[in-house]
Amino acid sequence: MKMRQVFILVLLVSFLTGCSLTEKFSFFKKTETLPEVEKTEPPEKEKKVLAELTQEEFKAGSNWVIARGTIKNKGEEVVEIAQVSAAAYDQDGKVVGANSGLAFPPVIFPNNEAVVGIFINETGREKWQIKEVKIRFSFEKTEKRITPLEVVNFTGKQGENTPYIITGEVKNHLQQKVEEVVAVLLFYDTEEKLVSIVPVALEPDFIMPQETAPFKKECTTKDVWITVSERFRALAYTPTRISPPSPAEPVIRIEE
Repeated sequence: MKMRQVFILVLLVSFLTGCSLTEKFSFFKKTETLPEVEKTEPPEKEKKVLAELTQEEFKAGSNWVIARGTIKNKGEEVVEIAQVSAAAYDQDGKVVGANSGLAFPPVIFPNNEAVVGIFINETGREKWQIKEVKIRFSFEKTEKRITPLEVVNFTGKQGENTPYIITGEVKNHLQQKVEEVVAVLLFYDTEEKLVSIVPVALEPDFIMPQETAPFKKECTTKDVWITVSERFRALAYTPTRISPPSPAEPVIRIEE
């Protein structure tokens, strides 16, 4: 009887306070709210960026040295080669000559190569006194692409005080204006081996569709000696993005 009276009393108190028995006795239950875990996608694997000097050689003469090399893109990204230089060392390990140069082409796709040719003059040493030549370069990932342009009407002749005076024109065969046009001269020796790569600036450096732009280069002994090089080749390119793009990005190659 007493138990029944207690139960009725609890019901009455709960009704008067507006609370249910469940709410009254909820403190007996321990509840925990787990934090929400943010779902994240696994990070993409970073592609390797790598360019290596895979071939290096030099040819020395009386007071001059030719440094030659091949740079291969062994990574998974397109790279741009910059700040290429070569230094010649004598038998005592002293630097007896140095010069900066170019790699060509300057933009290399994965598994492709670029060549280096640098002429070093005034070493003050004979051929047998040159012990080694080191080529150094820097590279970085790039979004740049280069498109070949045609070089026409070019000639080269020996000047009065310079090995070569070279003139020519670069033709824009595309249907759009191209900018930052660069011409380069590749000099070769009697053995058909690269001697040096010499840049040629165009002013202005843009060409309208189906038009041409002239260039002239007076080479000095820092570029090449007439006694070392017997012939040259003129090439040109633009980093302008071509629209519409071709199925495969156009790439200039030495063999072309």
